[in-house]
Amino acid sequence: MYQVFESIKVVGHHYYNLTYHLERMQRTCMALWGRKRSTDGLINQLNKQSTEELYKCKVLYDADGQVLEFSPYTKKEIHQLLIVHENSISYEHKYVDRKVFKAAEERIGTNQDVIYVKNGILTDTTFSNIALWNGTEWHTPAIPLLKGTKRQALLDEGRLLERNIPLEGLLAYEKISLINAMLDLGETEILISQVKII
Repeated sequence: MYQVFESIKVVGHHYYNLTYHLERMQRTCMALWGRKRSTDGLINQLNKQSTEELYKCKVLYDADGQVLEFSPYTKKEIHQLLIVHENSISYEHKYVDRKVFKAAEERIGTNQDVIYVKNGILTDTTFSNIALWNGTEWHTPAIPLLKGTKRQALLDEGRLLERNIPLEGLLAYEKISLINAMLDLGETEILISQVKII
């Protein structure tokens, strides 16, 4: 059974941010199994696949192999974010087992998600990194739960800046953008007025 996975945005033969996904897979393999892995087999599998519409390619893998699952992508509509304090939460790798998020997911309603606050500092939602707009710059938490591929690409492009953002600093921002492999910066935005502490 595969422990970890990647979710890759794909349209046609184009796999978005593939280099970032492959790099994270190598880091994960080193952390979990003490060795890197060949990605040639995966790249060959990807090259044989094509989709006309926007799809999510889920790559379940371990140090030796992988399985690919393709599904049409439907964006999750989020209109409100709830603040949850959780100092013990940990999700360093993109594990298939997402039980760390279960308690929070059971508390949210339709079109809601949570932002985890760990030791007083903002981190991530249950399914995305976050970026906060202060009217001039986009900032992203310096210590996220998971270092996302889209987040890293935006940092490398200079479109995001890392900051430690305490909960009390939230009102210095106008809005929050959810970002992940399927969501670009500004695609899903929530006004700070729609962020509630529970």
